[in-house]
Amino acid sequence: MPSKLITSLLIYLLPQKTFAALDFQSHQWSGFGGLHAETVIINLGQALLDSGYWVCAAIFVTGTAFYIGSVGNDTYQGYGKGMMIGSVIGALVIFASHGIMNTVLYFLSF
Repeated sequence: MPSKLITSLLIYLLPQKTFAALDFQSHQWSGFGGLHAETVIINLGQALLDSGYWVCAAIFVTGTAFYIGSVGNDTYQGYGKGMMIGSVIGALVIFASHGIMNTVLYFLSF
């Protein structure tokens, strides 16, 4: 089941980034369809960063359901609280990685 979900996410996310990066006016004979290993790696990394926010949001909503659904059970309330805190920390890490990556690419472009 998880492999089908990952495959469907990659099929959904990768073509958008790939087609946005293609230049149909120039004829490039290396790579597949004008795509090189560098372009594929950049597209894959960007797709993973973009989908990371959705994963964090889903974990946060699941943690909220655990927190609210634990009628008096402290164990499930603790699980939900941990999931919510972990998803916020994960979103902050993704946001920081975006900032670091953009800063490094900005200074490398000179």
